[in-house]
Amino acid sequence: MPDLSRLREMFGGGPEDKPRDGIDAPTSRFDIGTRLKALRVAANLSLSALAKASGVSKSNISKIENGLISPTFEMMEKISHGLGVPASVLLSRGNPGQIGISLTKNGQGIELDDPQYQFEFLFSDLQNRRMVPFVTTVTSHGTSSRAPAAHKGEEFFYVLSGAVDFMSGENERIAMGPGDAVYFDSNKPHLVVNRTSEQSRLLWVWLE
Repeated sequence: MPDLSRLREMFGGGPEDKPRDGIDAPTSRFDIGTRLKALRVAANLSLSALAKASGVSKSNISKIENGLISPTFEMMEKISHGLGVPASVLLSRGNPGQIGISLTKNGQGIELDDPQYQFEFLFSDLQNRRMVPFVTTVTSHGTSSRAPAAHKGEEFFYVLSGAVDFMSGENERIAMGPGDAVYFDSNKPHLVVNRTSEQSRLLWVWLE
């Protein structure tokens, strides 16, 4: 089992955390592999042990830690479960404690890419937040090599610019443009695909 007391001591998020003053300096790129390895080591878990606890293969965990692949949301949710922490901890900076209010100024979120999306995660200094807000740039152009996938929680997104198709469960593609929004159950397989050759931007919130 993960050593949760050590995780709380090193990364915060426990009931004894005290507020701290100020807001962390922004980081343009987020090294989720380094973050994952630090959490795994802090929990005293080997690659094999985390693979067994999470259901994500040892090979994929090693590739994430070494920056060879970017995890999907489904993989992040499973790995976080294996670590015994919320996914928001995996997607936050490694500073202890929490603050009562967080400000992310324009362009100062932490960035993470995968083959289909570019993410800018907001409020990453709030480790115990239940909501994971982020701005998503959809880079696929009409098609996607990825199948719809599911994970725990609830989500909504609001289209800021561009045009996308949203797929969830057994529903056909739903065409969406600027000002359109959708709320859905994350446990149902879902996928967003760009409808044009231009990139589309979404304000997205995941409630774990």
